[in-house]
Amino acid sequence: MEAAFLIRKMLSYTLHLQEAIYRWPMRPWSEAHESGAFSSLRLPELQLLATRADAVKARYGDRKVEKVFEQQLALLIQSLGFYVVSTRTGESTVDLVCISADPASPFTFLLEAKSSGRPYTLPSDDRRALLQYVEDVKSNLTTSPPLAFVLIVGGAPQKTLAEKIGDLELAAKVPVRFCTAQSLANLRENLIGPNPAGIIKKAILRSGAVIKNEDLQKVTEEVLSRVRAQEELVRSFLAGSA
Repeated sequence: MEAAFLIRKMLSYTLHLQEAIYRWPMRPWSEAHESGAFSSLRLPELQLLATRADAVKARYGDRKVEKVFEQQLALLIQSLGFYVVSTRTGESTVDLVCISADPASPFTFLLEAKSSGRPYTLPSDDRRALLQYVEDVKSNLTTSPPLAFVLIVGGAPQKTLAEKIGDLELAAKVPVRFCTAQSLANLRENLIGPNPAGIIKKAILRSGAVIKNEDLQKVTEEVLSRVRAQEELVRSFLAGSA
């Protein structure tokens, strides 16, 4: 009896979905609107790209996953209010140079995208390269805002990564952080309203070597707090003028 009831409910729901689909217009959007940059941002894929999941390798090809991951990170960081410069492929440079567009908080940070099926370990080659990146930026980008930190974005951290990042910080003389791609995707989904770059910078610098979800959740909380304060201010002005 229970099985028959369950089957009837499933069939009924399936028919309901089919009816909804066929009643819905085939192209329910404006044909005059052209696709823009942020229409290419695919947040649900970001962690899959970081971990080189089979689904994204099948979609983009094994060799292109890393480049697509970098492109998606560039779009995400731009959407948070940064100028993002992608360096030339095949050269020994950091993946992305990110410059705050917030005049109240001018700073630069370097983003290194690491797409791998295994937890990230900060191998010696990456350590040497990052040290060189930092030195190059300090020496050559003298007209840009000061370098605030280096952000490594990947799928997952290896257990000893925090200790290795601490050693790298001492050598580079600049804060270094690791963040999962999923944490950045969550941040982008949760933010509402303007995104002051200083809030993001503060949350990253206050975190440990490996950024946790709750560290970035503080960004969302502070942004929402500012939005609510602004709403109350506007309502109080309007109430006073009534």
